[in-house]
Amino acid sequence: MAISAAARTCTRKVKRARHSGAKQNQVFLRLSGFMEVDMRASTTLASLGLAGSLFAVLAAATPARADACFDLWVARNSIYKAYGYCFKTPKAIAYFGNAGCQYDYEGDIPFSHSDKARVLAIKKQERALGCL
Repeated sequence: MAISAAARTCTRKVKRARHSGAKQNQVFLRLSGFMEVDMRASTTLASLGLAGSLFAVLAAATPARADACFDLWVARNSIYKAYGYCFKTPKAIAYFGNAGCQYDYEGDIPFSHSDKARVLAIKKQERALGCL
């Protein structure tokens, strides 16, 4: 494979910059003969930039995921509430309450086959989203 003259020039300048012992390790690249780019090796800034970008992506995705997790949690626990489950977590007690509850243990609840299947499907979705 033939290397263009511009690529050879860039390679030589990179090698010179690496071996020059310069404090900032400056590298000059000449692209297409009309543009010169000054690149300073700065892993800290690059890491911060990548971390910032990753944080922005996660921050944008988090509210949607949190909403989906909450909706699934409500759907699953609404089924439990309809069957008289006595909630144990402060969050569930605050949201659903325990008035009229009859079952302290999940295994004691006499779910219909369709409701049991719905609970299992919701739990599967929650695991897939990382909610549980």
